[in-house]
Amino acid sequence: MNKYTFLQVICIGVIGCAVPALSVAVDYDFSEYGFQQALDNAADTQNCLVFADNPGVNTASNSYEANVHDDNDIMTEWTAINPAPVGDQADYRITTTITNVNGHGNLYGIGGTSNRITTSEGGHCKDTSSMDELFIRYDDGTENIRSQKRIDTNPDSSTGDLISNSVTVEFISPEAVFYSDDIVVSYSSGNTAGKAFESTVVVFLDEAGAEIGSYTYNGYHSNGNPATNTPGDGTAAITASSEVFTAADPGVVNMADPCNPASGTDGANDNHNVTASDYVGSGVRLGGYRIITYLEDVALVDSDSGTAGCQGVFGNNTTTNTQFINRATGMQVPDTLPVTLSYMHAEQSSSGLRIRWRTVAEIDNIGFNLYGDLAGHWVQLNDHLVASAAINSLEEQSYTILLPGQPISRIQLEDVATNGRRQRHGPFTVNQEYGESRRARRINWRQQRRVLAGERRLKLSAGTHTNARLDVSKSGLQQIEHADLLAAGVDLSGIKHQRIGISDQGRAIARWISDPDGDGRWSSGDRLSFIGTVQKTLYSAKNSYILHSDGRKVHRAEQRHLKAKGSLNKVVRRHYSHEPNSQYSFAALGADPWYDTDIRAIRGPVTLNRHFDLDGYIDAPATLVIEGWGVTDFPGNQPDHHLIVSLNNVVITAECWVDGVMAKHMDDGCWFDGHRAFQIRAELPAGLLRARANTLRIDLPHDLAVRPPVGWSEAYDIIALDRFSIDYAADTRLTNANAWSTVVAAGEYVLLDVGQAGKNAVTVWAQNGTARQAYIAQVEQRDNKYLLPAAKNEARHFWVTRQAERPEIHAGVPGALKRTARKTNYLIITHPFFQGSALQELVSLQQARGYRVEVVDVERIYAAYSDHQPSAAAIDAFIDASAVRGRLDKVLLLGGSCRDTLGYENSACVDYVPTHYLAVGSLVTYAPSDTLYGDIDGDHIPDLAVGRWPLRTRDDLSRLLNKQYEYQADHSGLFVSGTDGFGVPHGDMSAALTDWSVDYSSMDDQGERVRQRLLDAFNDPQGIGLISMLGHTSYAVWNFNPILLRGSDAANLTGAPTVVTQWGCWNSYFVHPAYDTLAQALLLDSTAGAVATVGSSSLGNLNSYITLGRVFFEKLDQGGELGEILLSAQREIAQARPGLIEELLIINNLGDPALQMGH
Repeated sequence: MNKYTFLQVICIGVIGCAVPALSVAVDYDFSEYGFQQALDNAADTQNCLVFADNPGVNTASNSYEANVHDDNDIMTEWTAINPAPVGDQADYRITTTITNVNGHGNLYGIGGTSNRITTSEGGHCKDTSSMDELFIRYDDGTENIRSQKRIDTNPDSSTGDLISNSVTVEFISPEAVFYSDDIVVSYSSGNTAGKAFESTVVVFLDEAGAEIGSYTYNGYHSNGNPATNTPGDGTAAITASSEVFTAADPGVVNMADPCNPASGTDGANDNHNVTASDYVGSGVRLGGYRIITYLEDVALVDSDSGTAGCQGVFGNNTTTNTQFINRATGMQVPDTLPVTLSYMHAEQSSSGLRIRWRTVAEIDNIGFNLYGDLAGHWVQLNDHLVASAAINSLEEQSYTILLPGQPISRIQLEDVATNGRRQRHGPFTVNQEYGESRRARRINWRQQRRVLAGERRLKLSAGTHTNARLDVSKSGLQQIEHADLLAAGVDLSGIKHQRIGISDQGRAIARWISDPDGDGRWSSGDRLSFIGTVQKTLYSAKNSYILHSDGRKVHRAEQRHLKAKGSLNKVVRRHYSHEPNSQYSFAALGADPWYDTDIRAIRGPVTLNRHFDLDGYIDAPATLVIEGWGVTDFPGNQPDHHLIVSLNNVVITAECWVDGVMAKHMDDGCWFDGHRAFQIRAELPAGLLRARANTLRIDLPHDLAVRPPVGWSEAYDIIALDRFSIDYAADTRLTNANAWSTVVAAGEYVLLDVGQAGKNAVTVWAQNGTARQAYIAQVEQRDNKYLLPAAKNEARHFWVTRQAERPEIHAGVPGALKRTARKTNYLIITHPFFQGSALQELVSLQQARGYRVEVVDVERIYAAYSDHQPSAAAIDAFIDASAVRGRLDKVLLLGGSCRDTLGYENSACVDYVPTHYLAVGSLVTYAPSDTLYGDIDGDHIPDLAVGRWPLRTRDDLSRLLNKQYEYQADHSGLFVSGTDGFGVPHGDMSAALTDWSVDYSSMDDQGERVRQRLLDAFNDPQGIGLISMLGHTSYAVWNFNPILLRGSDAANLTGAPTVVTQWGCWNSYFVHPAYDTLAQALLLDSTAGAVATVGSSSLGNLNSYITLGRVFFEKLDQGGELGEILLSAQREIAQARPGLIEELLIINNLGDPALQMGH
């Protein structure tokens, strides 16, 4: 029982993301909200540190002694209130209380009359171990602890007399009132005294200082008979509600052998998640927290079990040369405002101060403030918030502001989050550039598209096919002609029509062949028609139909004469949808990550207008549906959002649905709380809409009652508008459209007016409501009107077409493959573009390693599982089937992936081998994950080692293949750490590499020299086995101010390739449609750099990175294959700490899973 730790899962990695305390004491980082660390480097190791709004204000005092006198006496109450300059307020207050809980009049054990208790003063101290912490030390003045003495007349007093100490941290600055998911508390014990027992509680305080939740200390001997308190009796030392967190709580102590207690939950590697938001909810503001530790001296011995003094009922020994220390090793307010800067330059001129900055990542960011250093005081320079160009973005965003006024020597940049929290960057010296002035180089996907098109032309010239895949992108009547097929490399000339068919999802569908020459064989002038429909997915906006010519899957469309019966309906229902998909958000709450726009009411009301027409509108009731989600999310239960909807200047009454539940039918708009999906449904009366020039207006009146963020006079309101739609009554005119589709209700018919120009120039197809097959409908015609009747007892769907759609023709049809061969244990899934000699050489390499390799074209997987359309679920199903029925244990995805699968971002990127997307934490809902492919049994814990080579070209393939031979898998490593205190935890992560020669280099200690050390390692011609980085990262840079590594560095590297592990955020976001990540640049931009990288594809947290890194390096020290090392570490952590599973799934291996490490 020598150590236990509390940690909360939080974000880390993007520049500005703070560092929580760890299981070993580390420097605090209170950069948010003005907390500044003032570390006194005086020789006095007991010097204490305090914090205030401005740096440089600190006091110091030495530790002092206190002794116990009476039962339940408060031995000492120590309060440190931080002194602050005039006009400033202290940020927090620390109170330490030590209490004799159960001494029965006298306490002879820990903290007894013969022992002293030493505490730190001032709240942040260095002890003799040079650890920054608040500590409480128990010893007898000579660093010894005197054990419990048995008192025969009162044996119960010998059954674990008790002391408790508590550390209470209260936030007393208005800006230091944090949200319930915003705090990390670390606590550890350094028990070198033997078998003493301690239990600890962490309880959070609300704004009023009241404890959230309840707990009771029962003691190890609460059953009243210590000699019979045996293992397994169910007695728990602490009982607590779910809001309270406990650790080191062994259930029982066997007094017959006090030196060997029952195992508890504590341990050297036992990290406990303190995730307040899981229990309290984001609606609670925290006013502080309290750590309570109970110390019970069951037996304090320095001898092994079975030696003298440890065989009796009670221990009687006095320890020597030992002590007991409790350390409150950390409180951390994490930065969940991950704005990543890539450039900053402030320039003073006669016209004022011109400030330019650029970001590469903004997460939940509404905008910026700027501060200047005026006579030692930071003063806000801008009158109004500089609005963010994109609240959630991984694109480069540039900003410029000109501020007139007096000269300023230093500035700070502050970003403001959607929940009011703020983070400052800097300070930055005026007239000095920071970061990278050049913009990132964009990927030339259009050039690669031209290469792929050229490949396709070569294949067409090499031969012809008698079958094809027809990709439909718009529902309705489809048509292909003889000449179309020939141009696409498909030649059905001379084949009988009765052998030509169309199928969808393996089933024949109705088709009609127009045969002008009447010979019954496919020839010039022939046309094939069918009805095609499209259902959009995240990976495709098309539907594939298969053209057959072998007599299979043939269903000749019928021609049916339909007579108009029943009642005439002059009105049909139409659907208008406004869904521009103009913006992308990885935090979207819609069915896909694309949406319309953000609506921001920052300092006052705001209005958004959307104009639209309704073709054929008839004045009648209609239905409006608006969908979106709330962006701002403030603490408390008051609504964060209020929107009022108007149509054509008339405010409408609507139902407001939130997360699928109707919140309320409100006359004054829709009110709802938090970052949640909403839907507004309104039944519109006749007379409100019109056929042309309608205006939908959404107002955010900025009248919220929610408590505003600190520094704001009132709360702001931001929502994301995803889409809106209107179902309305329309006339039965074809007008100018090429196609018209409607469903006619049973027992009715409609009279479709096609206009004089459309007379005898339209084609009518129909399909009965429950029937599988469509048919050609021959309907009655009255001049330029067509009578479209429903069936007597069921509806009928009609397609009326002037000009048919033309599907995209792909010659040949990939054969479906459902799984690999049983003996295959190494699977390569790739795109047909990468087939060739380099791929065959890769296969030979893996075979030489002893693997049974199988290469599978991704299109064969689609043919088997997703009807020929790209799909991550199809790849998943194929891998699952292969693993369940075979010996598969490694998968390499050969080819890149791209998030712009539907082309909304106009990137022209190619999604060679798609990836999964999953939600991680509260901010990211579309995080790419290849690791999830390795989950075979559906528990989200990977079972197979999966890697990816994120290739775009065949040259990329050759380059990475050559790196497999050039990599020197020796036991040398370089560990570099970014600024903000990452050096100590990085060293802790790598402590298991006992068989490696590792150099450490921290930017906190060595500044910009670390960059040169890193480049030297990359350029070493002899190579290095591993380079590891822990710190702030984005997809573009490691660290900022100064930059440690940028993507553009990769092309200039010259040494032997290495393996790179990146313990930070976004560095492996391999689906970016415009830019390469650092991981891709290191892999693909030169023959040097990386042979493989391990990193995060999303926003992560320090706890998960350090936990995974520690276990990863333990496995690495034993040697083995990269994929197996990562898989083993992920599985071990996932099974021990299920709360980290999401975080583990965003750690991806961009490399060969069979790459040998450390041999």
